[in-house]
Amino acid sequence: MHSLAATATFVLVVDLDHKQLQIIEEHRTGGIKFRLEVTGTALTDGNLERIGVGSIEYEISHSNWAAILEQMQYRRLLLIELDVPDGNLSAEFAEALDYYRDAEKQYGNEKWRHTVEALRQTLAVLVGKKADDEDETADVEAVARALRKESRMTDVGYPPRVELVRLALKFMCDLGAHPEITKTTKTEAYSALLMVGGLLHGWRR
Repeated sequence: MHSLAATATFVLVVDLDHKQLQIIEEHRTGGIKFRLEVTGTALTDGNLERIGVGSIEYEISHSNWAAILEQMQYRRLLLIELDVPDGNLSAEFAEALDYYRDAEKQYGNEKWRHTVEALRQTLAVLVGKKADDEDETADVEAVARALRKESRMTDVGYPPRVELVRLALKFMCDLGAHPEITKTTKTEAYSALLMVGGLLHGWRR
């Protein structure tokens, strides 16, 4: 029987679309482990007989999985499948987009506070400011009151309303620079990515 033995090499391809990858990323806590169930048949005396089922496990480390996602250009789409905005809108917008991509990278590496810190930079440079120029609760409330007062006298379009959203998001993401106040979890990082991504997608300033 040994004279009939042979060794064969197979390439297994896992075909995952963006939605499936998103589901994996939402539930992944580390690396990835694939479990393959293997079976087959053998020809014995002219009859096909089933060979016992075997199981093969293949584990991909967190760092290698992150590299695979990078090769697949998984982060070319912003979360919730928003097309990547045109970075040529302005120099400030291009810089903000770079910070957002860094935030996505930090999120992929499960560094939640660094994700929010990168978003903090995104929201600041978007309007030509420094991230350390932080506003207090009273500052955000003052802008909201002024906008409300203006809306009573005239129609207020999207730009001033969007700026208020940017200011509120910046106020939120300032916590990324202050770990002594509160711990940033995956939930906060993911929510901030979604909201800032939506803001960038519709930015027209």
